[in-house]
Amino acid sequence: MSGKSGNMGAKPPLKPDAEGKYNLAIKHAKQKLKEMDVADICQRSKASYSQKEGFLLPYLNYTLRIDPQNFAVFSTDPKKIIDPALEVLILHYLRDARTTGPTGKWVSYRELPSGGFYYAVFRARTEIPLIKRLGSRPELFKKAACSLGGEPAQYGDLAFKIITFPRLPLVYILWTEDEEFPAKASVLFDSSAENHLHIEDLAYLGETVTRELIRSAPRI
Repeated sequence: MSGKSGNMGAKPPLKPDAEGKYNLAIKHAKQKLKEMDVADICQRSKASYSQKEGFLLPYLNYTLRIDPQNFAVFSTDPKKIIDPALEVLILHYLRDARTTGPTGKWVSYRELPSGGFYYAVFRARTEIPLIKRLGSRPELFKKAACSLGGEPAQYGDLAFKIITFPRLPLVYILWTEDEEFPAKASVLFDSSAENHLHIEDLAYLGETVTRELIRSAPRI
């Protein structure tokens, strides 16, 4: 696969301050990655590597290709958009992931060691939109989760385990509304999540997956 066959997708316009912030984060991450050993990156992130294709990293239901020379990120699915914020997330995962495996203990974002401070923002951007858009439509939630590779999990009224990056599974849980109670939603992380991404990056990961679920739903 050549670099031309990949697709970074159309990038939505950003505010100048946001664009500068993302560009700086991308620059710093790429500088660090260029200093790192290819085998080490693959071992920690569970990416694969070949001379022809560079790094191949699974993400949700598609694969990312990362050029080993300049660490430009491409999607192998032309319908998927790699915006600057997601590009930062991808590069940070390649840079920061560790070889430690999952603990099997699922926790809420605020139960992560550094999650309490950011929880209000996380909930507003990750769980509330899910409730508003899919809380009263469990079948649509199910189809959207399955379209991202989700597997059923035993929580709430309906739940799915979704693999984002190889070492970062999430569980999306929905309690559907009824005559007495409104819909509720929760997102769980493996308790090892902060081994692989900073807590702010984990917040954006949840936000991104929620956005993908909502985006997928109208097409089903």
